[in-house]
Amino acid sequence: MIDVVRSAGLVAAGFVGVMARCAAVMNKDGLESYYRETDCECTMTARTADGTSSGWHGQANRDWGKVEAHVVAATAVDIAQRGANPKAVEPGRHVAILTPLAVVQLVHLMTSAFDAIQTDSGGTPFSMHPTGSKRGLRVFDRRLSMSSDPADADGGYRPDFAGGMPEPKMTWVENGVLTNLAYSPWYAMETGQRYAGDPWSFRMSGGSASIESMIAACQEGILVNRVSNLELSDASKGTVTGVTRDGCFLVRQGKIVQPVKNFRFRDSPWFFLNNILSLGVPVRAAFGYTPPAADESFGDSTAWPRRPIIVPPMMVQDFNFTSLAEAV
Repeated sequence: MIDVVRSAGLVAAGFVGVMARCAAVMNKDGLESYYRETDCECTMTARTADGTSSGWHGQANRDWGKVEAHVVAATAVDIAQRGANPKAVEPGRHVAILTPLAVVQLVHLMTSAFDAIQTDSGGTPFSMHPTGSKRGLRVFDRRLSMSSDPADADGGYRPDFAGGMPEPKMTWVENGVLTNLAYSPWYAMETGQRYAGDPWSFRMSGGSASIESMIAACQEGILVNRVSNLELSDASKGTVTGVTRDGCFLVRQGKIVQPVKNFRFRDSPWFFLNNILSLGVPVRAAFGYTPPAADESFGDSTAWPRRPIIVPPMMVQDFNFTSLAEAV
């Protein structure tokens, strides 16, 4: 990876993580549970020597042998080189072509909205007001389904709660309809529902379009390679804020015509997942390393390694770019 960057005359920083761990639960009543997993991630940021253009790429997999580090480096270098001398484009609502690297950042914060207690008390976009939920109602584009499965080869996770109770396979959204929420064991017993943990790891359905075909079908829009600095600004609406990073390009009449300066944005998955123009093939998207908070423990959702999220690239209309950003 270093050789690829040096030969291109760029500078870079990267992260390689490899993990193997296990967990066991036994109690005096005879309950026994054992779980083991491996995971890995390889990411790189490449920048031009003057620091005005940046490219980012990454891969994550349960099997280190399937991570193509040379592809990660070459892709990051290519994006950085193509992003030189960006021009400003007027902010506003634009068609956005989002790579899986961008989608995973945009949707990972929405998983807590499936929590039944928060939803039933009116605190999430799945809430009915003043109480209740939208279970049985269409909440996303009909092409979208979301599921979690501990045995998923790409997106699996620990198959039990910390106390040893099994985590079931769950379908959260089916053909755009909210079908299930996450009920903790005690709340499930109180309400008579099936229990399940919040879907920190999930698989989102997709389509067959490639990013190239999305570009070819786009009359005018913004290709976004990645976003960062995500914050949940309004939990009840699912609104997130952040900035585009590491590769942002203007598309016109089916072609990338120039790199553009980065944007700040403010949007909600509950909005743009209802305004989908095209969907690609779902893949596990690299997330990148973020240090865990001081109060996090084993298995928490934001500690590395992140629980795997599998999402498609997508083209959406009316994505809300609010202002220009000085980010690179």
